[in-house]
Amino acid sequence: AAQLQSVYGIGPKLSERILRYRSKFNGGFADMVELKAVYGLTDEVIEQIKQRFVIKQPRSVVKINLNEAHQEDLVKIPFIDYELAYTIAEQRVLKEGFKSIEELTKLKDFPTDKLDIIKLYLYVN
Repeated sequence: AAQLQSVYGIGPKLSERILRYRSKFNGGFADMVELKAVYGLTDEVIEQIKQRFVIKQPRSVVKINLNEAHQEDLVKIPFIDYELAYTIAEQRVLKEGFKSIEELTKLKDFPTDKLDIIKLYLYVN
């Protein structure tokens, strides 16, 4: 926490949020992009963190194929709830598959600001 607080813009509360978010995952952060999920961190502060810190042993993430994933698998991905997983599966059938992960941003209520984090867990074949 003290090391994080050495970054301009991070105080005790933000450092605690970062550490709490990291501890949600067995193995910590998989990628620095996950910092976007921490409430209160601005893009500028995230950039400062990236310049001062590295993830020495990133958590390994098993990516799943967007065009084959079951709803039960999709809801395990951060920021995808049951309703969104249902919409993804429904649109996948209508479109006969997604050609890119970016197509998800066209879905109603898709958290476009979290796309980079969601991309850590998905691929399109």
